Amino acid sequence: MTKRFLAAALMAAAVSCFAMEAAPPVAARSMILVEAARGAALVERNADEPIPPASLAKLATLAVLGEELDSGRLSLSTPVEVLPGEAWDELPWNSSAMYLERGMRLTVGDLARGLAVASANDAAFVLARVVSGSVSAFSARMNAVARRYGLAVTRFEEPSGLSDRNVTTAREMASFALAYLAERPDFVESLHALPSFGFPKPANFPPGRRVPAGYVPPLLENRNPLLGAYPGCDGLKTGYISESGFNFVATAEREGTRFVLVLLGASATGTADAQARRVEDGSALLDWAFQNWVTVRPALPDFEPARVWKGSERVLAGIPAGSLAVTVPRSVSGDARAVVEAYPELMAPFPASARVGFVKVLAGDQVYARVELVAPRDIGAGSWLRRLIDTLVLFFRRAFGGNGAPLMPAAA
Repeated sequence: MTKRFLAAALMAAAVSCFAMEAAPPVAARSMILVEAARGAALVERNADEPIPPASLAKLATLAVLGEELDSGRLSLSTPVEVLPGEAWDELPWNSSAMYLERGMRLTVGDLARGLAVASANDAAFVLARVVSGSVSAFSARMNAVARRYGLAVTRFEEPSGLSDRNVTTAREMASFALAYLAERPDFVESLHALPSFGFPKPANFPPGRRVPAGYVPPLLENRNPLLGAYPGCDGLKTGYISESGFNFVATAEREGTRFVLVLLGASATGTADAQARRVEDGSALLDWAFQNWVTVRPALPDFEPARVWKGSERVLAGIPAGSLAVTVPRSVSGDARAVVEAYPELMAPFPASARVGFVKVLAGDQVYARVELVAPRDIGAGSWLRRLIDTLVLFFRRAFGGNGAPLMPAAA
């Protein structure tokens, strides 16, 4: 059983145990609302139906850019020139764009802002060429990110989301968003939460272009309608193509509690109507989540360290392998606690991160998480004298009906 499946199973049990007002209905064909601490679904409908992500694909495009920035191959200040065939008027009619023109000079940071704020398809194709040389090579990078995030259905054919051959599900897009949020908090703050930016500036004009007197760069507005309108919202992305309908990934965080909402395949009479529905449905579902659920982080209680046999150390106290944060119903949040189930005896040698027990996180009588307790360092074999003495002690203990053999820690 995977950790994410376990979290979902535990959360489903929790939902069934506590009476709370039902989540408000929404008209999207597929939807899911997850909490960020463990990735468990609080409410979902048709969450595994494959649907083209449209411009939600740009999250994967930005994730690939993040890899390039981390590697040092690119920086946000890397200069880029728009080549023939990459201008906005080469795109399909009515495409979202930052209106790049042949010969324009800008930076990778400008392209990133165009992707995250204006959902610029022209920026996506320019970035694909800068990073990988071609759309197909860049798409392979996007798919490698999806596999690294553990997604099985999601697949990308190109970086903008225009193609209906891109595919995802609400559940996998929520998982993608959670992994992206954890991996790229810098992008959330500097890109997705950016309400607008001015482009093009005079320095971006093609060589020889005269700057009009009093020129002010046009303001490209963030397409996320909850940004600035819903308290705590700091992302994430909208999308639309006719084959999918209107898609939306929204996230909001308040006082350490974060939720991610994915709506796929919503219908609307036009962009204005779609934005209004995103505000209405997104606000209603996030309100329901914040009213009924809260993320708690119980402290690890004191516990007896394990006795180590035949080792270079005599005792060892394990540490949690991950966060103890869990999202629980507000009605039981005051009773959240961690309970340690540490192995009482261990047999050396064993490496750092070997499992030496578990920590259960509970609220009321419900278990919300089970986190491995692991060795914080390598424990080598003890001296020949220590091993001899412990061998004899264990032999006589077993001979006279004592405790069973110490546990050999499991590899992490």
